[in-house]
Amino acid sequence: MSFPTRNLTRLLPAFTLALVLLSACAPPYQNERFSYQPPSGAKINTLMLDGQPRLWIKSGSLDFSVTQQEIPEGSSLQEIYQAYRVENESRMTRYQFISETPLELSGTPAIETIYRGFSGEPYVQRRELWVEKDGWAYLLMCSDPVDSTTGLQIPVHEKCYELAEGFQFKE
Repeated sequence: MSFPTRNLTRLLPAFTLALVLLSACAPPYQNERFSYQPPSGAKINTLMLDGQPRLWIKSGSLDFSVTQQEIPEGSSLQEIYQAYRVENESRMTRYQFISETPLELSGTPAIETIYRGFSGEPYVQRRELWVEKDGWAYLLMCSDPVDSTTGLQIPVHEKCYELAEGFQFKE
């Protein structure tokens, strides 16, 4: 009778590893406009913000979020982005603008902004991606706690790029 037990004992480590790997992969999020596949080990939550779902992803010390808002008639992504930027700069203390760069996200023109500041504790560096698709504005934001030394050159955390890669527009 020891033969089946011995086989089970040999399979137990492989079974345990499979369970750990499956639990580390967060399920993808989908709505009618986009999907998001978080990287391995990330934890994903959704909450409602002004009647729209907001994704909140935690990956190590990084926070990543996806927010969407319908662009009002007669407005544009640039206007929404500029209004947000003015409001954000006034809310944060020790705000340091780093860069604003045009780029593409999922084949769609986007605006990348990088800045640092306090919006509470800790001091953070943020990478924001602003993109418009079919009359909706999307903000993908990665927050990374960093050193607060003014003018210090701190590269954007590689995981911020990886977190943004999980975002895809639906066709």
